[in-house]
Amino acid sequence: MSYLDLSLKELHEALVEKKVTPLELTEEALKRAHENKDNAFEFIDDEGAKAFAASLTEPEKDNPLWGIPYFSKDNYSTKGIPSTASSDILNGYIPVYDATVITKLREAKAVLLGKTTLDELAMGGTGTTGHLGITYNPWDPSHKRGIGGSSCGSTAAVAASIVPFALGSARRFSCGKLRAESVEAARRGVFARKRWNVRHDYRCLLDEADRLGD
Repeated sequence: MSYLDLSLKELHEALVEKKVTPLELTEEALKRAHENKDNAFEFIDDEGAKAFAASLTEPEKDNPLWGIPYFSKDNYSTKGIPSTASSDILNGYIPVYDATVITKLREAKAVLLGKTTLDELAMGGTGTTGHLGITYNPWDPSHKRGIGGSSCGSTAAVAASIVPFALGSARRFSCGKLRAESVEAARRGVFARKRWNVRHDYRCLLDEADRLGD
């Protein structure tokens, strides 16, 4: 069994005890991401992720996110990394700043591996409208089932045990988004407090109604 198959708590303990390093975890997660066939990723930042993981050498016992690899939904702004919101409208857009949550996760020394697919501009709950096409449910290798949306890629990445957590977002007026795909993938979705949301940090159709989640 790979360390990536452990719970977040177990993975943190393994890192603190130096049974595995952030770089080793990152390399394994990147390998799994590249081998994945569920159409879950917009961009994989091999070089940046490995460089940051290699810089983490002294475990932080009281920091549960230290050295943990993760993916971000592609509607969050990431400096120097393409942020398309799964839309051809934003193809080639590379932000000059990080979203607040990305900054905070970097400060916590979590390792960003790249960006995941979503319904275009986070508009919808099916995981089928992004410019790369349908994101599939990792529990169904036949690819007859989708995974829901709009945080389809992030949910698929966690369900496939590529990363222990990933950023998503959800509309407070919607019955889908994080809730639906978490059920489809047999995983748990968690919402942040509203006051953590910064509207210019990510792209969606109705930003006044969206909120961060993972």
